[in-house]
Amino acid sequence: MAPGRKSIKTTLLLPTLVYVLAIGILVALLLGFQLANFTSQQQNQLGHALGTQLAEMAQLPLARGDTISLQVILDKLAASVPQVAHASALDLNDRIIAQSRKKVATTVDTVAFRQPVILEKKVSGSIQVDLVDQTVSPTVRTPVMVALALWFISGFFLLFRQHRSVSRLAGRLSSLSQGLPSSPQEERVMDEISLLEARVAPLVTRAAESDENNGLKFSCMVAVCCHNLPRLKVQLSAEHFEALFGQLDAVIDQACMLYEGKRLSASRNCLLIEFSSASSTGDHSLRALYFARASLMICQEWAPSRGIPLELSMVLDEIDVPETESTWIREQAVEQTINAIADVTEISVPWEILLRQRLFNNETFGSCVEAEPVSVHHPMSRFKRLAEPQSSLLMRQVAFLQTRISLDF
Repeated sequence: MAPGRKSIKTTLLLPTLVYVLAIGILVALLLGFQLANFTSQQQNQLGHALGTQLAEMAQLPLARGDTISLQVILDKLAASVPQVAHASALDLNDRIIAQSRKKVATTVDTVAFRQPVILEKKVSGSIQVDLVDQTVSPTVRTPVMVALALWFISGFFLLFRQHRSVSRLAGRLSSLSQGLPSSPQEERVMDEISLLEARVAPLVTRAAESDENNGLKFSCMVAVCCHNLPRLKVQLSAEHFEALFGQLDAVIDQACMLYEGKRLSASRNCLLIEFSSASSTGDHSLRALYFARASLMICQEWAPSRGIPLELSMVLDEIDVPETESTWIREQAVEQTINAIADVTEISVPWEILLRQRLFNNETFGSCVEAEPVSVHHPMSRFKRLAEPQSSLLMRQVAFLQTRISLDF
């Protein structure tokens, strides 16, 4: 891949990577919040339960001022419950009467829970239980961490497999692109799909058409006229003459394949090609012109460079088909068009394209083709040029055809 050019690997893999990371982080945050909330609730329940239990046990000792019994009760509670950091008994003035002797590091964070001691409906003091501020229990945290780890591992494994598949796809697309004609105007930032699309675009000239005419075809006829065919047949040896027209056949056949033309029988030194579509506004006329211009450009460049005195011209005319499904009537219309085209070829000069004026009734054709009348009131016009988008498209199509044709003579 050329430096600076995008790749479909980034386009296809980035959403997967973002999805794996986003879901993993979101789930981790949600689970962390839920587990922290759950731990806090459990701690509050434990603190209130211990405070209530201790307050009941300390009712009589606190009322009697029995500090020894209070000390024993507090020490037993602190020793039996690991979460208890301190336990204290306080009088009505919040002065400590007794407290547990459990040793806890001063850096440990604690949460205090105070419960009043009520005896005969009178408050005689209070009990304070300090619990170690709990984090998520390892028995709960470990399965969650394992589940998250498995999610990320499976996600990155999927990403790795997808990377391999996308890399193979990108390689295949690049190989296809390298076999197609390139354009100097191509953007270097195109990814493999966009590049292939840009290079295939000149080869896809026929738009999708609806079959709303019940199979009725609209056609444009192209006559390929060789003006000096009789003279070449006399001047060249049989072997050279056959080789020359074999090369011409190769050009015509490849152009017919590209532009979807159908070769018909030759007539009066003319080769006839028919281009059809299912709609009167279809692209058959434009494909016929592309065919004529591309074939002439290739032959005009090839023949003089090898000293071959070849004289070709093209004539385009639309077949005026009556609105009928009769094959007989249609063939008569085709025959009339062929006779008219053959008559027109007599006024054509080598290396020019003549167009019937009625071709310009097609808005698509007329908007992108420039021509000038042969003479006043004459039904034919001489082709001059294509509009810029169509001209650039044609040049790339010609480049593709030249890669498909081996012209050696």
